[in-house]
Formats: sequence, structure tokens, C-alpha cells
Amino acid sequence: RSRDAGQSGPNRAPGDYGWSETASTLSARGAYTFGFTSGETAPGSGVWDGRSEIVEVIHRREVVFHKSGKLVEIMDTFEGTGRHRVELHWQCDPQAGASAGINAASVVMPHSRMRMSFDAPSALEITVHRGEKEPLRGWFSEGYGKLEAAPMLRVSTEAELPLRIVTRLEIERPGPPAAAGR
Repeated sequence: RSRDAGQSGPNRAPGDYGWSETASTLSARGAYTFGFTSGETAPGSGVWDGRSEIVEVIHRREVVFHKSGKLVEIMDTFEGTGRHRVELHWQCDPQAGASAGINAASVVMPHSRMRMSFDAPSALEITVHRGEKEPLRGWFSEGYGKLEAAPMLRVSTEAELPLRIVTRLEIERPGPPAAAGR
């Protein structure tokens, strides 16, 4: 397979999957190895020239569901060497409203809301994108031929690897309305 300069994507089969459970949590983990070229393509060919260095980054994700139903923790670990730009994209439902703050974001749905907090050793930039065409981000497709603008949260940083970003999702669901006349 040819490689374009700067191309990214899983270039090996996923691995290191597993599950664990305690009285209060259920955890899942997985890892992907990504390859990036650090050089140029061969002149006029658009094909990787075979001389550029391949930079290998391993992305590990662990998701911990707290059985209380109100908290989910996601630990994203990026292993490798050197300084890299890292971005996490969180796609929301088209009905959601989203806003970003310092190391936090809020997502509001008709019957629930979620507070997202982010923790990393380097400064994080959190932005909301909806229905953007250049570059294409903030879209949801329910099926072929259907495209609807939807908020997407982008969490980004430039940092030395290894890097760990922890995302906490605190979910609030209002209770049923009180019965009238009681």
C-alpha cells in the first residue's frame, strides 16, 4: 500500500483488547498502532518515497463505566517519541447543544445533559464545530444520502509523547415530573 506524506490511519490490526469488572465499575480497553510519514512523497507520484521516516504512535484507550450511571472516564494514552499534535473528536447528536470552556465542555440534549472535563499535562484547546465544510467537521449521517449538521467537540494539544488525556463524562438525567395534586 502506498503512503502519502502525513497520511494517518490504522496500519495494523487492533490489539490489546480486554474487559474487567469490579463491584462499582466496568472497564474496557483497546489499542491501535498508527503510522505517519515525516517526509515527502516521491516527486510527481503522490506515493511515499520509501526514504522518509515512519513515525509510529500507539493510541491506547481505556473506558471505565461507573455503575452509578452518572460517570464515565476515558483515558487516551499516546505512546511514541517526539512532539506531536494530538486531537480527540467527540461527535454529538444533531439535537444537542454544545459549548466549550477551559478544560471543560457541556452537551445539552432534550432529556439529559453532560458535563465533559479534560485533564492533560499540556494545555488543551477545546472548540465546538457544527456544519463546517472546510475542513469537513460537525456533521452526522443517519444513513446514505442523509447529512445533518451536528456539534462536534475537538480537544487538541501539541505535546511530547508519551501523553495521556483523561476525559470525564458526568451525565445528568432529570427525574420524572412530580405528580400533580399530591
